[in-house]
Amino acid sequence: VGYRGGGGGGTATGDSVFATPAAASSAAPVAVSKVYVGNLSYETSWQSLKDLFSQVGDVVHADIMQTPQGRSKGCGIVTMRSAADAAFAIEQLHETELDGRNILVREDREAGNAAHAANVGPAASSVGGAVNGLPAPGSRKDTAARPAGGLPAPRVAAAA
Repeated sequence: VGYRGGGGGGTATGDSVFATPAAASSAAPVAVSKVYVGNLSYETSWQSLKDLFSQVGDVVHADIMQTPQGRSKGCGIVTMRSAADAAFAIEQLHETELDGRNILVREDREAGNAAHAANVGPAASSVGGAVNGLPAPGSRKDTAARPAGGLPAPRVAAAA
C-alpha cells in the first residue's frame, strides 16, 4: 500500500542522549504531530525509526514509504503524540545519524492532504480545478496563442 509501519508506542526506556521536551519550550510548535524523515537508508526499518524518535517524545506510529515492489523509498513518516513532541523531534533529530545516514527531519507537509493520507489519486485533493497547486490542464492563458501542435511558433531573429 506504499508503506510499512509499526504501531504505537510510548517512549523508550533508559537514558536519552537528548534534552527533555521542557528544554524545547522556546521552539515554535508545528501545526501537526506528523514529521517527515528523509535520507533514510534502504535498510532502515520502521522499528529503528520508532526507537530513535521514542528517545525524544511519545511515538504513536512510524512508517517507511515503499515502492509498489516493496522496496524502501528512503523516507518515512513518524506520528508523534503531540505537536510539541513533533517540534522537539524536529529540533533534536534533524541532521542526526541513523543507520549510517544523516537524516532530514521536518514537518510533514502532506499531513493535511486527504489524498496523501488515504493514498488516493490527485483528483481527491483538487480545489477549483487546480491539482496539488498546479493549474488544471488547458487553463493556462498562453495556450490560446499556440498552434494546434502545442508548441509555440519559432522565434525570428531580428535583422541586423
